[in-house]
Amino acid sequence: GVPAGIVLTASMQRMYGLLTRAFKHQEPVLLVGETGTGKTTACQAAAAAAKQRLHIVNCNQHTEASDFLGGFRPSRDRGKAVTRFTTLLQEVASSEELRAAGGPTAPVGEMSGQDVVTAAASTAAALAKLRSGASAGGGPDAAAEQGDVPRLRELVADLQAAAAEARRPFAWEDGPLVTAMREGDFILIDELNLAEDAVVERLNSVLELGRTLTLAEKGGAGAEVIVAAPGFRLVATMNPGGDFGKREISPALANRFTQVWVPAITDQEELEAILNAHLPGGELQREVTPRLLAFWAHHQAALGAGHASLTVRDLLAWASFIAAAAPGLGALPAYVHGAYLVVLDGLGLGLGLAPQAVEAVRQGCHDFLCRQLPPGMQAAAAAAAGDVAALR
Repeated sequence: GVPAGIVLTASMQRMYGLLTRAFKHQEPVLLVGETGTGKTTACQAAAAAAKQRLHIVNCNQHTEASDFLGGFRPSRDRGKAVTRFTTLLQEVASSEELRAAGGPTAPVGEMSGQDVVTAAASTAAALAKLRSGASAGGGPDAAAEQGDVPRLRELVADLQAAAAEARRPFAWEDGPLVTAMREGDFILIDELNLAEDAVVERLNSVLELGRTLTLAEKGGAGAEVIVAAPGFRLVATMNPGGDFGKREISPALANRFTQVWVPAITDQEELEAILNAHLPGGELQREVTPRLLAFWAHHQAALGAGHASLTVRDLLAWASFIAAAAPGLGALPAYVHGAYLVVLDGLGLGLGLAPQAVEAVRQGCHDFLCRQLPPGMQAAAAAAAGDVAALR
């Protein structure tokens, strides 16, 4: 089912239904919409309903291909590899035949890197000598030695692998995309159009019907080709192109997605349901929700459609502050302080408005807040605004 805390409004149900339908056909999905429209929440709900792990990659102008694919990192498991090597060496050294062929003795104390190399080399040489003697010998113990050689061969192979891992300063670590493909998880690539084209074009083969990825970055004898596990699903989100730093993705990449437009949430009933789900108790909902929605409408109208900056995410932050502060301040004082904390103190940032226009909007919103309060509570608005003179 859908996780607790997610309100299934009509917009969320539409987005959730389109996501699950696309997932049923293994289609990669691109959700396009403004900030705070529930794109990430819908992906989290779909992953939770499918009981799948969700990996999230947040893109920006500095995102590199290694953030998706992985890369070489300082080895974190060298201690475990040395411990495993020591355990295997003790088991190998317990073979009388291998010791007789010049094999290693049981380790004593902590082993250095050179000790690991020497022990691995002597073990391999002793095994080779034992195998050649077992195949050429004709004595009564030849059959027994031949029976013991395969087991020793497996142990020595494991021993050499542990030695290589213990000596390796860097190890390949899969990135979230590679991990999701191997394990059949969900992956969400957030703000896809903020990353450079050379980075996102690396996803082209993953979005094809074959859902493969050639991992040339890992090196080795040949490039590893990863085929996505059956449960693998990919979702990307982006804001519409045109804003600073945000651009349209290439047609070659866009055509590989099933694109879903996510409109802004403006319906008052949906906003009321979302707010009430985050405001505990009937009193807070009666006192705060109507005022908050009225302030929302006033604020959006004051700034105009081209500069409206208040999103559902801002409303939820405001509601969370009210829920936390109301027991100490009271419902309406918490509402007014939240207005300044979330909205008015940072008004104008990133909007490109002149300082005079910003101050006029702020003063108008302050006056609107004062009109929303009952008589005798104007001091709360003055305290929230930092107006010391009005408090005297």
